[in-house]
Amino acid sequence: LGWAMTSNTPLRRYKQNTHGGGVRDPLVVSWPARIGARGEIRSQFAHACDLVPTLLDVIGIAAPASVAGVAQSPLEGVSFAASFADQAAPPRAKPQYFEMFGHRGLWRDGWKAVAYHPPGLAFADDRWELFNLDVDFSETADLAEVEPERLAALIEDQGVAAGRPLRTALCRERRPFPRGKASLRLSCRHGPPADRCRAGRAQSIL
Repeated sequence: LGWAMTSNTPLRRYKQNTHGGGVRDPLVVSWPARIGARGEIRSQFAHACDLVPTLLDVIGIAAPASVAGVAQSPLEGVSFAASFADQAAPPRAKPQYFEMFGHRGLWRDGWKAVAYHPPGLAFADDRWELFNLDVDFSETADLAEVEPERLAALIEDQGVAAGRPLRTALCRERRPFPRGKASLRLSCRHGPPADRCRAGRAQSIL
C-alpha cells in the first residue's frame, strides 16, 4: 500500500478510494479535424459518466430511448465538449457523487467532500474532509473545520446523512460454485450499512 500511495504522488491514496489517488485519471483527446487546441490542459471537473454524453454531443445525436425494445435509463452525466474549444468554458453545474467500498466522495462547484471508510467500522465513525480543488487539486489542505457549513451543505445536497452512504454498501460473501467457479453474493442492497449485514439475506448474481 505504501508503494501504491507513492506511485500516486502528489495525489492521496490509491484505486478503490475516493480521494484523488483513487479517482483522478488523465484523459487525452485528439481530433485534428474538429479540435484546434494543441498541447493544452483543461481543468474542468469531469466524471466517467460524462464521457457518453460528450461523445453524443460532438457527433450530434441524442441518446436512444430504447435499444432492441428495452427502455434505457436516462444518462446521468453531462457533456464537457464545450471545453474542447474554450479553455475557460464553465464547469458542469451538476453535483457529482461517487462511492467505492464505502469510501464516499462528493463534488460541487469546485469543492469536494470526501470520507475514507475503514473496513469493518461503522459509517457513523467516518470523518469527512473538505477540499477546494480549484486551488488544491492534490487535496492537501483539509478545510472541514474552517468551513463546516459548506461541508454540511455538500453532504446534505446529496442526501447523505452523517455516517450513512447514499447507496448502502454491499456485503460480500464468496462461496463454492459448480465447475470450480465462484459466486458473488450481495446482501442488504437497501438495508442497513454493510457492517450490520447478516449472512443469509443474500442473492446470488452469478
